[in-house]
Amino acid sequence: MVSRFKKRLLRRKEQRKIALERIAILFELAKKNQDYAKRYIELVGRIAKKYRIRQNFKELFCPSCWRYLIAGQNCKIRIIKKKVMVRCGCGNTITKKFLNIRYKQD
Repeated sequence: MVSRFKKRLLRRKEQRKIALERIAILFELAKKNQDYAKRYIELVGRIAKKYRIRQNFKELFCPSCWRYLIAGQNCKIRIIKKKVMVRCGCGNTITKKFLNIRYKQD
């Protein structure tokens, strides 16, 4: 006999799995159709908030205008002094640290 707590936990895991699938589908749709990308990203935010999903999908859109960022089309990417600066078409700038990776020479 399975307790109520375990049943609820299993349901939550299933719901999160479905939510992750939906998020992946919405990002694919946002890549294909820039006209509806803002709406798709809003839906991703709602789904992530409802099911408490924290992923690295924040890098993919502008937090101020909710656009899906594609380098060269609607945003500019610059590397300045170990920082990556992403400037959206709306004027918002996202700055992140850039880690130097040293490759071994053969």
